Amino acid sequence: PETLISRFIDRPIRPLFPDGWFYETQVIATVLSTDHQNEPAVAAMIGASAAMTISDIPFGGPIAGLRVGRVDGDFVINPTPEQLAESELNFFVAGSKDAILMVEGEAKEVTEAVALDAIMLAHKTMQPVIKLQDELQKALGKQKREPMPVETDDALVKKVEKSARTKLAKALKVKDKQERAAAVDAVKAAGGFAHG
Repeated sequence: PETLISRFIDRPIRPLFPDGWFYETQVIATVLSTDHQNEPAVAAMIGASAAMTISDIPFGGPIAGLRVGRVDGDFVINPTPEQLAESELNFFVAGSKDAILMVEGEAKEVTEAVALDAIMLAHKTMQPVIKLQDELQKALGKQKREPMPVETDDALVKKVEKSARTKLAKALKVKDKQERAAAVDAVKAAGGFAHG
């Protein structure tokens, strides 16, 4: 479970570091106690976001996360293990003030509308936690460090885009995961961008 929880935290946070942030950054969440009813992963994600938000590390957060289920036709935010056993869906959702950053989970033949309603409810429900982190940053936050400037070779970027954009877009639309990976590798190899 530690690896899965780490992924829940890492996936929405990693893209929020700015270009030019080349410093090794590590957040370690340690569970000191649990009531076996409330999921530690939710608290760990919020704690990681709060730590990044008040630190001097440039970070495009805050974010929050929660789990949403649906029992007897009613959505349940952060369901207990017993409720999850009866739930027809189980989504872990992470988001920021303006966007949904990650959805991970499963559902038992619910409609797309029900799945979307669950995700939108999760995003709305996490907003007070995000607002609280903003307030915490204003009260206790440190001045953010500036990332190193990133030099970009615009001519090279344009050349790569011209060479690979259409082929890569087509490769990324392949439905089978292994076939898609092979198609992407073929585009990289054809453009001389393959790596070991």
